[in-house]
Amino acid sequence: MAFTMTQMHEHDLFVRAINIYIPAAKVWVEVRGWEDPRPQFAIRFKNGAVFEGQTKHAVINDAKVYADGLYRLTGEFP
Repeated sequence: MAFTMTQMHEHDLFVRAINIYIPAAKVWVEVRGWEDPRPQFAIRFKNGAVFEGQTKHAVINDAKVYADGLYRLTGEFP
């Protein structure tokens, strides 16, 4: 019996996790090249709010606080 397992990069997991938690958000990670190898994490909501940073957890926390607060105020995700 043969099967294959695919491994995901941590950047792909970041994108999938945010897309599951906030489906209306556009999420991406960009690495600018060999001169600046640090990844830039970004989350953009459909209302125009953008959260960017080089630390994944800080970007997630900021976007999560914003999305939860707006959901509590309006009843829908940004």
